[in-house]
Amino acid sequence: MLAAALGYAKRGWPVFPLHTPLHGGCSCKLAACTAAGKHPRTMNGLSDATTNEIRIRAWWTKWPDANVGIATGSPADIIVVDMDNKRGVNGSGNLAALSSSLGGIPETLTATTGCGEHLFFKHPGALVRNNTSKLAHGVDVRGDGGYVVAPPSMHVNGNRYTWKDQEQQLAAVPDWLLARIIAKREEMMTTPDIGEHNASTDTPMVNEGTRNDTLYKLGCALRGQHGKERDDILTVLLEYNAAKCNPPLEQPEVVAIAESVCQHAAELNTKRSGKRLEHSPLYWFPFNTREWFADQNLAIMTDVQTGWYIRLKAFAWDDGGFLPADHDRLWRLARAKSRKVFVRDCELVLAEYDLVEVNGEFRFKHPTMAARYLKTLEDWMKKKGAGDASKAARQARFEMQGLVETESANRTPLVP
Repeated sequence: MLAAALGYAKRGWPVFPLHTPLHGGCSCKLAACTAAGKHPRTMNGLSDATTNEIRIRAWWTKWPDANVGIATGSPADIIVVDMDNKRGVNGSGNLAALSSSLGGIPETLTATTGCGEHLFFKHPGALVRNNTSKLAHGVDVRGDGGYVVAPPSMHVNGNRYTWKDQEQQLAAVPDWLLARIIAKREEMMTTPDIGEHNASTDTPMVNEGTRNDTLYKLGCALRGQHGKERDDILTVLLEYNAAKCNPPLEQPEVVAIAESVCQHAAELNTKRSGKRLEHSPLYWFPFNTREWFADQNLAIMTDVQTGWYIRLKAFAWDDGGFLPADHDRLWRLARAKSRKVFVRDCELVLAEYDLVEVNGEFRFKHPTMAARYLKTLEDWMKKKGAGDASKAARQARFEMQGLVETESANRTPLVP
């Protein structure tokens, strides 16, 4: 590891030590760590990156097994295209499909990661911001203010990062690729992956026979306990249907469920409901300090951008991981001073969001947050009010079939 770090430094690439995967966890020893082997060991993280041999030797003498981080961007004169192939996402395939009609990808220095590839290119000279899934689903870019994990670092899955051909020269970024990397997100609205969903969870799929009931339960919780209206409920149900139902219901069926749910009154303002609000995990905006400090984009955000980022993320959580793809609404939600300033500086703030189409409308989707929201909602439904929800779901099924259930005179209360 020391030899590799020194080799990169001699090449002019600033390096710094990262934590190491350890027995399925991380050397940081935090049980909640979600970036095992990928976040900095030093206090200042990326800001400590250097080519100084003395500092590098000191770090890897102290932590001989530390993974190696390479700072990307102007100092190293490189940018990296990161393709992830995991949890049903095929970043390599998505980039290949995108590039096939645009001129292809030239041969360049390439590293195999734990679950994909890193393509190294010469820095183009213009500012290159870090972004997530902007080029294509599962394809990220690390540029100015970013970093990548470098060979021979260890991935949490037990595989090591390796070079395909360490003697391969760096290629220049193809013009078509550079144009898309630096383009504004609203200019990317016609990219092939726009409607792709990737909200996966570690819970079982919902099979035929239980899909309608499950979606109705979730809708009742969103309506009764969170005061959600039809469009917000429908967004969450469509996402859940696409991610978890096997096979997914037809969209008109999901729309019918959302409309049936909204026949119930929202109990959000009642005294009884008010006392229950804090018991719902959907009211608690998740914040992970380890993710925060490991986030490469946050390291280069201004204070103003950080404020926008936090506000928009809170609104996204409240809407199941989604934001409106409308700058006229976003700049007001972010409390930016002006729309012009927001549009000019929001690219980094929105880097984690994908542009997707939901029920005929474009929206920004935070894939990680959307998946976490669905998982939280599903777990809560299993823990609270399963009996009442089942009765409500049964009633809804009878109504949709045009039948009348004998006990329908007294409609079942919404999920507590």
